[in-house]
Amino acid sequence: MLQGALLFIAAVYVLTNLLVDIAYSFFDPRVRLS
Repeated sequence: MLQGALLFIAAVYVLTNLLVDIAYSFFDPRVRLS
């Protein structure tokens, strides 16, 4: 149960970071993904 919750939280965290990176590069073309 705990492992599943941690895995879910980790997946949401990674997806959120990915979406934020894409949004930043979309709204500000000067930003380059490092």
